[in-house]
Amino acid sequence: MKRCNLLLIFILSTIASIAQVSDFTLSSSIKTDGLFFDNDTLYVAEGWSGSRVFKILPDGEVTIFCTNLDGPIDVVRKSQGNFYVSEWNSGRIAEITPMGIVSSYISVSPGPGPMALDKDDNIYVTHNINNGSGSITRIDTAGNAHPFYLGPPLNNPGGIDFDELGKLYVANFNNGNIIAISPTGQASLLATIPVSGTWKTAHIKYHAGLLYVNSLSGNRIFKVDTIGQVSVFAGSGIGGHLGGPLLEARFSNPDGLCLSPDGKILWVAKGLASTSYFQK
Repeated sequence: MKRCNLLLIFILSTIASIAQVSDFTLSSSIKTDGLFFDNDTLYVAEGWSGSRVFKILPDGEVTIFCTNLDGPIDVVRKSQGNFYVSEWNSGRIAEITPMGIVSSYISVSPGPGPMALDKDDNIYVTHNINNGSGSITRIDTAGNAHPFYLGPPLNNPGGIDFDELGKLYVANFNNGNIIAISPTGQASLLATIPVSGTWKTAHIKYHAGLLYVNSLSGNRIFKVDTIGQVSVFAGSGIGGHLGGPLLEARFSNPDGLCLSPDGKILWVAKGLASTSYFQK
């Protein structure tokens, strides 16, 4: 059987000096976009050109969780147990049972992308239509869509996540700006990711006062604190595939990103092409 590697980053917050980038061996090569971790299992959206969500078991075995999707970008799971997947091409959010049965949940055109859940299980999804603008839709627990934010300072918004106080953070693809939005919808610039290239950011995740931000074009993972201070968390900035000490590691267009519940493992997946590895 062919074995492949998924790169992972160990986050050891109290002993960060020994944190390392390492590989996680997979049974097959897959395309990836958004990642979701639950009960020792990774759920991986195949991306805008795909139709599947994969399920990766603790031993690295890759199985198909569900099919018949149209450009799956991201995966979240509500407290009632069902999964929700944003479909870029079809403009809908699909609902998937734990057994992998797919049904249509709601249409939210154009191009729904990364998603986040608030404490009440409402879905927030970004819309990035590659024209320098963008918006965020809130989908309530009854399946109704409500405009949450439209226009500047959003600029092709992508990655999105909440902190424990209900503040929403959004990463702009084009200009690398990280936007903070209050629960009442007041937006402000928090920070700017200092990289060049077309896709300055990708998926983001919040944990314990820090945002972890993938940079597709920068081949690095940045961390941003809640007052806007930016630093490199991992990656030398040289594209490639190399483990080891955090700042010496190499990533190839890091895109998908998720955290283990205890915050000690950050999973990172290569974007823009099929990958035979993740990093952690």
